[in-house]
Amino acid sequence: MSFFVHSPNGTITIDGETFDLDLFMKVFPDYSLPQGMEKRKYIQKEHHYVSDGVKTYHQEVPWHNGDKIISRLKDLIAVRSHWDEAKKLEEQEVQNLKFQSKPYQEKRKSEYPPIEDMVIALWEYIVEEREFSTKEIQTLRNSIKQKYPKKDA
Repeated sequence: MSFFVHSPNGTITIDGETFDLDLFMKVFPDYSLPQGMEKRKYIQKEHHYVSDGVKTYHQEVPWHNGDKIISRLKDLIAVRSHWDEAKKLEEQEVQNLKFQSKPYQEKRKSEYPPIEDMVIALWEYIVEEREFSTKEIQTLRNSIKQKYPKKDA
């Protein structure tokens, strides 16, 4: 049996899938709780009630609007997926804009190898007379300096 729950916390749950009320209302703009109610629970062919947090009021069974909503669960899941992807892209763009507005020193610092790696490379170069690590690190540092030149300051 399928079910629909409108919780007081502003979420809609249909057969275990939870949606923010804002998203839900984009797909079902005509949906609403009766005035003064904060919760609705509908189990197809069994029961349907709304509650104001104190009293419970039984409603019609079947609830035709609820059956229609439940039948469109896949549509809601698809919309939620697009909604989540759009939010994720927006957040990435915000982070990218924040990063781009940073001075070149901070951009470089975020990509430079850790100080510990540079100390080890220096030790290997000075004490052990091995150049490989220092050349590798310097090549990386130079590429980062080219990527974020001082003229951006």
